[in-house]
Amino acid sequence: MRSRIQLGLFACLVAMLISTLVVITGAPQADARARVTLARPVHAPSVVVLKGRAPVGAKVRLVRRTSDGWKRVAIDRANRRGLYRVRVARPTSRWVVRAVSRGNRSRWRVVRAAPAPLLPPDDSPVDEPPVDEPPVDEPPIDPPPADDACGARLQKADGSWWECSFVDEFAGDTVDSTKWIAQQSALSGVTNGKACYAPERGGIAVANGTLRLTGLRHAEEFVCQRPLGSFTTDLTAATITTKGRFNQAYGRFAFRAKMPDLEVPGAHSALWLYPDKHLYGLWPLSGEVDVAEWYSAIPRQIFPSVHYVDGLKNVHSGQDGMVEDASVFHTYELEWTPKTMRFYYDGVLTFQHTWHPLAPLLGTQPFDKPFNVVLTQAWGGLWNAPTSQTPDRFTMTVDWVRVWK
Repeated sequence: MRSRIQLGLFACLVAMLISTLVVITGAPQADARARVTLARPVHAPSVVVLKGRAPVGAKVRLVRRTSDGWKRVAIDRANRRGLYRVRVARPTSRWVVRAVSRGNRSRWRVVRAAPAPLLPPDDSPVDEPPVDEPPVDEPPIDPPPADDACGARLQKADGSWWECSFVDEFAGDTVDSTKWIAQQSALSGVTNGKACYAPERGGIAVANGTLRLTGLRHAEEFVCQRPLGSFTTDLTAATITTKGRFNQAYGRFAFRAKMPDLEVPGAHSALWLYPDKHLYGLWPLSGEVDVAEWYSAIPRQIFPSVHYVDGLKNVHSGQDGMVEDASVFHTYELEWTPKTMRFYYDGVLTFQHTWHPLAPLLGTQPFDKPFNVVLTQAWGGLWNAPTSQTPDRFTMTVDWVRVWK
């Protein structure tokens, strides 16, 4: 999170241009991506191939019509090109099928029955199948489990269900100390550049069902206490973390948040994950995951990033996290498996990364250990440093945080 993405002025201009183009052309493209299609089935003697298009990363259910309604045939997930493809056994009777994804349905298609088996070449008797016997329907799909603390249960690609492991709706009037701890420079020594983490000076508040983290420029300078050397400043930043309260390896991590209403340099907001213990060495050896990182100098772009050492670079960032207005609520999600990080913004796959660490790390390292959840409102640095136009206060608002395993 620590202002490590060196975009430079050229990258900033390019990002702004891309953002403008997305705003201009986004509506029709979004409509196109929302559709799900089903091509004509490809028949073979014993199998049939069903394929089509769906939103990138979306789960697609292939269903067939029966006398009791539509029943599931297969499940797949659209790849990064928006394509899906499944093979199923050729049925013994005619099927009418369609594809369903995110509430959208394709046109229906007909799957022809498998051809009848050939008679043996001799006259030996054979057992003939019963005549006009109705096909046996598949057992009905189990209904989803009851809602849990995170709300309606979410289904995984393999058909199983996510289980809520952490949730905070920020329903009270203070931060829940059983779930979060505030960053304090006086205890940790950590600062945000020239800004001090001093929660006693404001910057962290819960009200109206939301958490509010604020960067503040104070009217007078104060001494920022630190174990290894204090300093004088007029800036404070705000961070809370689940360190010592909650951590998890793998799963689904989701945040509903809005960034500061700001379009000049100076503010830096982040929803991120950090190692509970630095078992593989200091940053970035033990990893870091930025689910959503925002810079006020380029307010219409949000970055998902994976930090680790692979011998080439220490950060891999997605460049497609464009939003028309980051100062309204959006949902930012990470699906973390032992092999891949998938980032979804408002349900759309924005970035995907499979890591390959530098030796001596192997396989799934360093992302095979528990990470904490961290929420930060900081002051910007380098190309996003404050200017005379930067206000004295700016706030990131978080509606909820939910984690599943």
